[in-house]
Amino acid sequence: MKLLLAYLISLNSEWRGAKIRVITVIDDPEGKKQAEENIAKHMKEIRLGKGAEIIVREHPVQKTREIVHKYSKDADLVVLGMDEPKEGLESEYAEDIEELISPLGACLLIRNTESEELL
Repeated sequence: MKLLLAYLISLNSEWRGAKIRVITVIDDPEGKKQAEENIAKHMKEIRLGKGAEIIVREHPVQKTREIVHKYSKDADLVVLGMDEPKEGLESEYAEDIEELISPLGACLLIRNTESEELL
């Protein structure tokens, strides 16, 4: 869904020249090659060209927030997939999102979904 949205945004005349870089964070360096192939395949299918980057978490406790800030601080638009907050923890979730996006430029937050939910 994030790739499709990135493609659709790139069709807009104001965003047509924007460079789209897809960043995926993984924990296991063994899965890097497969992740690169998978993302490249999807990007080719929707004509986004190249620009996928697979980031292997430096250490197990490195927070995704740190990675997003490091690799997306200069982006024109950051598209992030978000999980649904756990019941009873909505306020903490909102605070975490604010901390995640506050140092960034324009952000598009979309809810992660399972394929079954889309049908």
